[in-house]
Amino acid sequence: IIFFKLAAFCLALTMMVQPGRADDTVRICDDAAEWAPFIYYAREDGQVDRSRVEGATVELLAEIFQIIGLDYSISMEPWKRCLFEVAHFGERGKFEVVTNASFNAERAASYYASAAIYHTRFGIAYSRESYPGGLRIDDLEELTKYQLCGPHGYNFGMYGLQSEQVDTSNKD
Repeated sequence: IIFFKLAAFCLALTMMVQPGRADDTVRICDDAAEWAPFIYYAREDGQVDRSRVEGATVELLAEIFQIIGLDYSISMEPWKRCLFEVAHFGERGKFEVVTNASFNAERAASYYASAAIYHTRFGIAYSRESYPGGLRIDDLEELTKYQLCGPHGYNFGMYGLQSEQVDTSNKD
């Protein structure tokens, strides 16, 4: 199944790349906030090295681009800027692929999507002071009883939540 997903991703990527470009380097962006273990800045003796990125997505891209024979570059950008640049590649020409973006209807209107290359699990963090006995959540509908927050620009549609149900105003 992993081979099938890799093959589907390779095919989708080659179909997404714009023909007739000035150079043969596919410019890829991802979130500067990092998404470990998938993509993150390299660390050396605990110090962040922003000149190199590592992670499972980086390794997968290296394999894919070796197979399809194209050069590529990865740049870590603010998430909203990355999404904007890919959506407007035809006019702006800066980035043509975004990695590690989840699927939702809004994105489907602006981007070509590959098959999922991994799945994550839902998790909840809460205040022990406010809820000393913990939280019992039996279904996602119960989440709407609480004040929810999450990372700025992230997609919560796959959890059955509308963007207005989750406060994403905090940018750090």
